[in-house]
Amino acid sequence: MQNQKENDEKLYMRAKEAYYNGNPIMSDAEFDALEEKLKQQNDNITLNVGAWDRRAKIKHPTPMLSLSKIQADKETGEAPEAQFNKWLENAVSIIRHSDKFKSFPDSKKDVFIEYTQKLDGNAINVIYVDGVVKHALSRGDGKLGRDYLPRLIEYGQFPKTISWTKDKVVEVRCEAVIAKDIFEKKYSKGFANERNYVAGILNSDDSTSEQLSEIDLIPVEVRAGNENGEFHNLYIEVAGAFGFKSANELIRRCVNVVYNDGTQNKSYEFKQEFKIFNSLKENGKYRVDGMVAKIDEKWRSVLGENEHDPNWGLAIKFKPEDCITEVTGFTMEMGKTGEITPVALLKPVDLDGSTVTKASAYNYRFIEENHLNVGSLVTLVKSGDIIPQIINVINDVGNPYDIGSVHCPYCGTPLKVKDGIHIHCPNENCEGKSIKQFINSMNALDVFGCGDAMCEVLFNYISTDPFYYLTTPKESILYALKSEGILNKNLSKFVDEVKSKTSISLETVIAMMSYEGISNDGKTVKEVAKKLAGLVYDFKGLEKKVVSGWEEGEQKRTVIEERIQELEYCGIEVVYPTEKKTKPSDKVIKITMTGSPKEYGYATKSVFVKHLEELGYTVEEVDIKKCDILFTDSMDSKTEKLRIARLLGKKIKTYGDF
Repeated sequence: MQNQKENDEKLYMRAKEAYYNGNPIMSDAEFDALEEKLKQQNDNITLNVGAWDRRAKIKHPTPMLSLSKIQADKETGEAPEAQFNKWLENAVSIIRHSDKFKSFPDSKKDVFIEYTQKLDGNAINVIYVDGVVKHALSRGDGKLGRDYLPRLIEYGQFPKTISWTKDKVVEVRCEAVIAKDIFEKKYSKGFANERNYVAGILNSDDSTSEQLSEIDLIPVEVRAGNENGEFHNLYIEVAGAFGFKSANELIRRCVNVVYNDGTQNKSYEFKQEFKIFNSLKENGKYRVDGMVAKIDEKWRSVLGENEHDPNWGLAIKFKPEDCITEVTGFTMEMGKTGEITPVALLKPVDLDGSTVTKASAYNYRFIEENHLNVGSLVTLVKSGDIIPQIINVINDVGNPYDIGSVHCPYCGTPLKVKDGIHIHCPNENCEGKSIKQFINSMNALDVFGCGDAMCEVLFNYISTDPFYYLTTPKESILYALKSEGILNKNLSKFVDEVKSKTSISLETVIAMMSYEGISNDGKTVKEVAKKLAGLVYDFKGLEKKVVSGWEEGEQKRTVIEERIQELEYCGIEVVYPTEKKTKPSDKVIKITMTGSPKEYGYATKSVFVKHLEELGYTVEEVDIKKCDILFTDSMDSKTEKLRIARLLGKKIKTYGDF
């Protein structure tokens, strides 16, 4: 399934970029489903915030993170109460065990949760320095944003100055939206929905004064920082005092979840709050796709943030829009290992503002179990603004689609089903497979502008060896491109960037080989690199056939060593991973982990480890028998590791304890 994972990763980032530029290629529900799939695979790509934007060049004072999400039942729309309660109880537990909570007198031990509508808009960070507005930045990738200040400053959505002298820098984070009635009356024929329209207007040089003045900036968070760059949260009410015109459009409901004597309030009703905000989908002023829950500002420093999202906030998505349509046929799409993804062709149908004509049919098992075939009626949702997703097959048309009659779209070889699940092309010399492997290799090289289309041109006209572009002199590559009559500005820029590389990581060299089961930035490639570098490595839990062949004299290792010699001969340094140095002051901690740390605010186990390192620990991941602490997601877990830890008398902590 590695090729499918890589396809999902590419689609995820492409969809994010399209989303933030106002031209989504899939629905919200589709995107959410794709993101959740990647998170369940512990894919670090979901840690990327926002999307890269070539015009985003100004740094946010603090990272502009996304909120962690949970979703209502996709079929019934029922509130995700269990998931929400688990998040809230963990947050309350951390607060009540914190030194800050213990140091407060009873009169100040109250904890509130703030509910607001989740506006389906475009994030803008309005930044003030010494009380004067300096930027109005797009989210961008969360670190760098595009400055909209010149085009927005004259329309009064935000004040040019604020009377706040306590801090040097103030960030007022807003959602840029347009009222539904204005959009429907004036712009609905030209745009899929309000969010796409606002993104288009913000990014267009042809936007009129009238269009820009119709955009509302609704503050959702305020941060302030001192001369030393130390930031803290301000109460959201201050945005109205500053003079933000639409500050009162944020609908806020506050519930006390810990009384001021420190006892927990368990009588609040999440389902009731969910129902209230869900009603805004129909009768609210702006387009909403969920609700947001945030622990009040007083406790946010206690809960903190991880690389991707703040631990004190949670987005609760409503039931995605759905529709019913008919399957009219199938097509097959290939990944780099020859595994095929079946795609259902659909009778065109409007879904949440876009016309859907196809959706993934996942794999052979899904087709067989649901008797999916031409004539099937399917329910579609859009998960997260990206890909249409089949969530239900309504009717039984009898026999499932016959994969046995289908041939590889590249080489014509009859397709095969492996393990009753995966469809693949058995031809090892399949040209399509070679093209996909080449594209994967070039993606590992990470050269700006080198997309799939350019890779196919290079593969077909210049060289099928990805290392050729690193080791061949620049003049020779340009001559080859010119001889084929395909040299253009983009290809010239590609050559300049490739030939500017003077070093390359060992992980990249391994990933460029496109071996089955090794992704560009996964655990496997990192552990293999450690082994080749002579460091301590861990192949536990990794597929055996993927991590075999790397011993001295074995084929994979021999080929890699030849590639490394070739690169170094051409003046390109191969950078090997190194062991982390333990400082005398560091606290060494040997740990084992079980379960998922997601519910405690850590997107992956590696993010949790990074948090421990930030606390001053040198972390060693070891076998359960050698560990100092076993970290688990639940003390009631039934995992074997937890059972053994108890038998051995090991210290056991939840991920939330740190």
